[in-house]
Amino acid sequence: VKYSKEICLDWQEFVESNHLHDLSILAINCDDSDNPHELASKYNVEGYPTVILHIAKSDNIYHFNEKITVSKLNNFIKYTCDKEH
Repeated sequence: VKYSKEICLDWQEFVESNHLHDLSILAINCDDSDNPHELASKYNVEGYPTVILHIAKSDNIYHFNEKITVSKLNNFIKYTCDKEH
């Protein structure tokens, strides 16, 4: 499945703009995974692309449910991390 170039560019810009922060940003392609159904099931992935924030300290999982843009991703991270503290 191919995703729009706009989403890919926004994702790449988001990753590059956050490389100095205390974030581990991963892109996982469930189509390429050894067991994509297990991974999708574990994180309740119902469609692609899906953005999930996992807070390691609390082990909480948050799903991003908006159009993928750099500013919306950054706001999601900031709001969620602020809420966790």
